[in-house]
Amino acid sequence: DHIQSEKQYLQLIKVYPNSAYTPQAYYSLGWIYFEQDKYEKAKDVFSKLIASFPNHQLSEDTSFKLGEIEYNLRNYEKTIDLFLVFLDKHPKSTKISESYFYIAEAYYYLGESLKSITFYAKAADSSYDSKLILMSKVSMGWGYLKLKKLDLSQKMFDEALAYSKEKGILSD
Repeated sequence: DHIQSEKQYLQLIKVYPNSAYTPQAYYSLGWIYFEQDKYEKAKDVFSKLIASFPNHQLSEDTSFKLGEIEYNLRNYEKTIDLFLVFLDKHPKSTKISESYFYIAEAYYYLGESLKSITFYAKAADSSYDSKLILMSKVSMGWGYLKLKKLDLSQKMFDEALAYSKEKGILSD
């Protein structure tokens, strides 16, 4: 029940701004908005969480969500900036590979294929997620295709196909 949850989180934030539960209320409220594709509201709430509680344990995931929001809003330059800051601030995060992938995607959509390939490679090399590795390999293939590097493109698509068969992942 998003409506009721939103009301309760907003009330907690307003009535008990210094409560130990306030950061969690901000975080949960941001997620409610994010899940409903209300990205501007989610961005506002997540930004308030980081500004008010910069050292809270939820700030790492919140910073990552802000990058995702900018990506979903197709603000690719801002996506790159936020994920680069995220990588700098959280070098041991479990979301390193995903951050590289989002940066790669942003560069791809900005028409910077060579930069995108660099970050797809970093995503594939650092990930333990077979699907992310596969998506990175396929995306490198598309990047090389855009650069008219047909041999490299074919090589990446072949690697992706072999990898998908090896891991038992469906791949079109």
